[in-house]
Amino acid sequence: QFANVIKTKLATGDVPDFFAINAGESYIPYTNLETLEGPWVQKMLPPVKKQVSSIKDGAVKMAYFSPLGYLGMVYNKKVFEKAGVKLPLMNYTQLVDAMKAIQKTGVTPILLMGKEVWTASQIIHDGAVYAALEDPKTVENIRTNKVKPSDIPALVQASERFAALKPYLNKDFMSVPLSAGIDDVVNGKAAVTVLGDWYYGEIAKKYPDKVHDVSIMPFTLGDNYISGISSYDQRAFAVPTKAKHKEEAKALINFLMQPDNFKTLIAPFEGISPYEGYDVSKNQWQKEMETMMKENKIPLTAPFYAEAFGTVELGPVGVAYQDILADRPVKQALDDWYKEYVKLNKAKKTPGFE
Repeated sequence: QFANVIKTKLATGDVPDFFAINAGESYIPYTNLETLEGPWVQKMLPPVKKQVSSIKDGAVKMAYFSPLGYLGMVYNKKVFEKAGVKLPLMNYTQLVDAMKAIQKTGVTPILLMGKEVWTASQIIHDGAVYAALEDPKTVENIRTNKVKPSDIPALVQASERFAALKPYLNKDFMSVPLSAGIDDVVNGKAAVTVLGDWYYGEIAKKYPDKVHDVSIMPFTLGDNYISGISSYDQRAFAVPTKAKHKEEAKALINFLMQPDNFKTLIAPFEGISPYEGYDVSKNQWQKEMETMMKENKIPLTAPFYAEAFGTVELGPVGVAYQDILADRPVKQALDDWYKEYVKLNKAKKTPGFE
């Protein structure tokens, strides 16, 4: 509701001096926002800066004030150790070999909590970033509707590799609810589930004696590229161009973005700082993920959909990947998804879809 209200206010000029909302042009049109400047701008991590900058001219339009959380495979360390699996898994071959080794120990390799449809697409979300980066034209072509997903060889390959993981999934994946599945990973009945580090607090409370037996790691469906994943669409400040006190508002944002004030602003949340050199509290999983990435020179990126689609509405992508798990041919499932998201983007008048 707030997003709709603030969009209306921005269009009519009846605006507050500043406000906070999810970061990204898919939430708020940046054409109605002031360009922000300050020492904090130069300290933003590249993917954060990309998220809060105008696609049109690269100007910074929002001030991000949320710690970053990791997405990837939440895994049981003892299960991996028993199967003799060494981390990190730097490519798809290593991922499949690890799942085979784990399956031989009698443990379900991948737990998919598929009752919520969106979870089916998380493996692509986190593991197919290479499909957006392999060809420099891919992103432009997707965002301008010059190609459909089934026209992109790397995405078709990633989707086929996703389908090939089906033998390693729990057989009841279509009926497991989000609230129940993580217990199997904690208790060693499953090796991994693909979601995020937000589970840490829940597990620390429910299983204080087991939380350190679990962590989170990056993975990839590609052969030569892996990245750590975080989303960059959490809370951010913005100043409308028609604000009556916009200079004062920008000065306040610069004050709040000072390192000590930023730390106070985001307390008590834990995560990775969106700014270089800022001291932010991290939980154990986040520390371990950060160490793994640094030691293996694994970059931090947005998920595949954010990297490839930008402000294009995704529509029922989860349905497409549930269909693939139900043995629908990959290209047919991708084409059905494309037809649906074209309708949404035409209604929204997304550039390239008019």
